[in-house]
Amino acid sequence: MMAIPKFLIIIFCMFGLNMFYSQTSIPLYKMSMNSDAVLIVESRDYQQITKQESEYYTSTLVKLKNIKNVLKNKHNQNFKNSVNFIETDNNDFFLNVNGENCSGIGYTLEKDKKYYNILFLKKKNKNYFIIGRLWNNIVENDLSFFEKNINIINEISKIKDVKSKVSTIKEWFQNANENHPENFIIDTPFTEEFNVFFKIK
Repeated sequence: MMAIPKFLIIIFCMFGLNMFYSQTSIPLYKMSMNSDAVLIVESRDYQQITKQESEYYTSTLVKLKNIKNVLKNKHNQNFKNSVNFIETDNNDFFLNVNGENCSGIGYTLEKDKKYYNILFLKKKNKNYFIIGRLWNNIVENDLSFFEKNINIINEISKIKDVKSKVSTIKEWFQNANENHPENFIIDTPFTEEFNVFFKIK
């Protein structure tokens, strides 16, 4: 039996569940705020191997050969060249927001073009869970759009004063989709749960 690595990234795949987000509408605020780490990985630097352990359980090993950029790293984890175990479970998450459920990440659209994945990870105990990913059809020119907005969200997360935080979120979102990539747009952060939490009418 293959030994489970000490450092684990656990990814949840929702089989048979239809995604309710449109292909181009990304809940970026919620994904970023829920994450302890956000990584940009080129598709060719992501290796995935699936193993059928039983008739009801499939395990997957992945290796992140190289990290193009780390946009968030709350616990200062070294992700480069890490071999990670992927778990499956039915949980509420944002996996493959811009594509079909639970497919291999290493797929590219054009042979001579570089494509990137943005992985959103959350740490529980010693394990990292991939709670969302934007994958495959993100090209080099799209990255600055995501980098800029995720960095702003990182700064927003540090604001303690509620009024100041809500005001900053509103100000950010007014310009968040300026010069957005053709295939992507950031969804509003002002969800029902957001309004209830901040008591916004």
